[in-house]
Amino acid sequence: MAIDLFKYIEEGVALNKSAWPLHGSTDEFLDRNAVLTASENLRCLRELKFSKTTPRESDKWGMAERGHAVEAWVVEQLRRAMLLPMFAGDEQRSFLHDESGLSGTPDGLVMVDGKWILLEFKSVDPRTNLEAMTAPKPQHAAQVQQNMWLLAMHNYPVEEAMILYVDASDFQRHKQFNVAYDGGETAQRAEIRAAILFDTDVMDLPAEGLTNGGCTYCAFKEECSAIQVAKGEKRKADKPSMPVFAPRGITESVREYGSIKEQIKALEARADDLAATIKEYATGENQMEFDTAAYSVKVTEVAGRRTLDTKAYEKATGVSADGFYKVGKPSVRLEVTAKLDT
Repeated sequence: MAIDLFKYIEEGVALNKSAWPLHGSTDEFLDRNAVLTASENLRCLRELKFSKTTPRESDKWGMAERGHAVEAWVVEQLRRAMLLPMFAGDEQRSFLHDESGLSGTPDGLVMVDGKWILLEFKSVDPRTNLEAMTAPKPQHAAQVQQNMWLLAMHNYPVEEAMILYVDASDFQRHKQFNVAYDGGETAQRAEIRAAILFDTDVMDLPAEGLTNGGCTYCAFKEECSAIQVAKGEKRKADKPSMPVFAPRGITESVREYGSIKEQIKALEARADDLAATIKEYATGENQMEFDTAAYSVKVTEVAGRRTLDTKAYEKATGVSADGFYKVGKPSVRLEVTAKLDT
């Protein structure tokens, strides 16, 4: 009998409700709606206000499950190699600091050469240009800084974090960054953001997604749009630059396209020179048709293209020519120019 396997998978995902056990407790769990978590550190404040006051279920679970799968695989390999992280996998715990309104859930904590090191694992889209990355994504750097501060508040003095990016389609492809603890500076800024988040009406919170690209995946676009219209808010008009971790397929496509266009330009210039030489020979020797070993050549005179002198037409008829133009189907123009200073 045929069955729909994916239906069972979806049911299993739905039954697997996420929970965040608190460090130091056996029966208490983190209420994420009451705090600013480390992973939310740089997210749009207006989006966060909506999500914490009017939370909604999402049917988009694929990326989250991908992240869980990669994280579980990394932890499994570390344990197999006898690097035994605390607070990892099924033993993961959330760290809460009530006074600041901050929380965080590290992926692991290890002792290396007598020093605590925080671990953070990130699965990335296969198109991500890991090779071009020179630093972790800002939101991930802020996340580990907040987590390092939280761990310090719970008597785990951490001096460094390791962020490991793993290609979700090729686990061998990865990038690691080591991040030194900033002494709590990021956490202090996060504490201010938490106070603003919980003490300010959603209408008065900034729509940071308009300037940092957060609107793309926001689940509250409709609600936020109403506020934007009421307040006359506009999306940032500055031309954004391509981030170093832009999709690998795009950056490589742009690079190859630009290279090909430059080659075509050079080849067309060379072809024009060669055409002039061939035409000069054909007309000078009156050899308008001839053969070579590989090609047949024919040179002909082409009458000039007829064009309408609209000014003369309008002067002679007294009728504007504007209403007689045919407008073609609109198209999308691509312009790729080389940066001379790179």
